[in-house]
Amino acid sequence: FNRHLPKPTELVSRLASYDAKLANLEYYHRGYAITAAEVSKTTVDFQGTPSIKSKTYNTITVAASLTGKGVLYMVVQKKLDTEGNERVLTTPTSWQISRKNDAQNGTVKGNSAVYSDVSADGTVAVTNLFPNTVYKVYLVGAADYPGFPNLMADDAVVILEAKTDLAPGTDINFDTSGGNYVTFTSILAALLAAFMFGL
Repeated sequence: FNRHLPKPTELVSRLASYDAKLANLEYYHRGYAITAAEVSKTTVDFQGTPSIKSKTYNTITVAASLTGKGVLYMVVQKKLDTEGNERVLTTPTSWQISRKNDAQNGTVKGNSAVYSDVSADGTVAVTNLFPNTVYKVYLVGAADYPGFPNLMADDAVVILEAKTDLAPGTDINFDTSGGNYVTFTSILAALLAAFMFGL
């Protein structure tokens, strides 16, 4: 505490004594108080069950409906490590998802989309993903509150799973696991290069 000011307990005591003295003044009115502004809080829930709408070799799109206008937030994480083993993933909180973070607050691929037509499904997509790779998808919604959306509770986070398609021009793929993929095209190119250069 500032050394130039009295201790907090002493300061409170002084203010209380001043208040008692001010109460003796003819025009002192204790009814004037500063009150906080009241704001009605809007919430939303999912209507039905969100699902994977579509996927390509580098994009996953999710479809979902909310009970009111709002925002859809989505992040994805690779399900497998580079050795092909399933990773131990902790579900991120709704706040972390809205910030494109994982459960450890690390940055992950994510996106958001405004949901405005409550009579139809909204969609949100994450792009620039690895082909032929399994992803865990985490989705949450928020009410459309100006400036700071009111997020759903953490236990409302929906977990989905999707595998991206093979990359264009690849007819054989020997598993991508954590995103490292070997295709027939790349093997053929390597063999051709070895033949041409005598390797």
